[in-house]
Amino acid sequence: GWTSTLTGVWRDKHGVHDNSFGGADLVNYPHLFGRIRASQPVATLVSLAHWAPINEHLLRPFPGMATLAVDCESDLEVAVLAVGQLDSANPGVLFLHFDDVDHAGHAFGYSTKVPEYLTSIEQVDEQVGLVMEALQARERHTGERWLVMATTDHGGMGTGHGGQSPDERTIWMAARGPGVGQGVVSPGPGHTAVARTVLQHMLGVVPKAWGLADAKSFGLPVD
Repeated sequence: GWTSTLTGVWRDKHGVHDNSFGGADLVNYPHLFGRIRASQPVATLVSLAHWAPINEHLLRPFPGMATLAVDCESDLEVAVLAVGQLDSANPGVLFLHFDDVDHAGHAFGYSTKVPEYLTSIEQVDEQVGLVMEALQARERHTGERWLVMATTDHGGMGTGHGGQSPDERTIWMAARGPGVGQGVVSPGPGHTAVARTVLQHMLGVVPKAWGLADAKSFGLPVD
């Protein structure tokens, strides 16, 4: 799921079928940081991930693709480091991965009827709120207009996921920023729309030769 989100193509192209990342083709279908780096060599591209394989497999094999890739010990660390980047650095792109909701789902169940699962969502919501406060303060100070996207990599059933049921396959996605239309899109796009939307925001034009899965971005005007 995260490979599809960050490359903009499905597994028939990127080749990642499970958490082993065996058979991955991340040269022809790189992390979106690679697309941006080729066009903007000095951009500051930062990945803060609570689940280390995201950085380990998608970024570290390609030195220089990310300016900074940190494997965090907690979701709170993700938020604190992100706030620090927004307060005192000059990031062009921030990717933040929060994992505690997934932990709660595996431990207690993926259901709105499970108190521990709801509590984990509320905690991550507070941590995202800290990041958004820092971002909005930066926007007021710098006049920058940031695109913010949020999504999940899967749903769940019981304490697991990975099957083909609607509960496991259904995700949500949200966008906020310049040019993003208001309203609800239903049915919405899949994971791959994230990469195309970010790339369109950062680069303006997304070449057809990249073979991205989506013909248009999520919430932005068609390029």
